[in-house]
Amino acid sequence: EHSTWIYGDYEDLAPQDEHHILYKRWDENGTYNVVLKFSEATMILSELNDWGPVELLISNYRQVHEEQLEPWEARIYRVK
Repeated sequence: EHSTWIYGDYEDLAPQDEHHILYKRWDENGTYNVVLKFSEATMILSELNDWGPVELLISNYRQVHEEQLEPWEARIYRVK
C-alpha cells in the first residue's frame, strides 16, 4: 500500500525554489504530490491547477485554504 513512498519514481517539481519543496512520487499503485513550505510568507499554489484532480490526504494545518499555503505548511495530495 505504501510502496509508492519507498520504491516509486521521484520528480522534483520546483528544483530552483529554495523556500519550497514540491515533488511527485508515483508507481503502478498511485501518484502523490507533496508540498513543503519553509518560510514565513504565504504562497499561492498555482501549481495545483496543473496537477489535475487531487485529494488532500494530510496537512499540518487544521484549516486549509485550497490554493494558498500558510507559513511552514506541509501537504500531501493523492492524484485521482
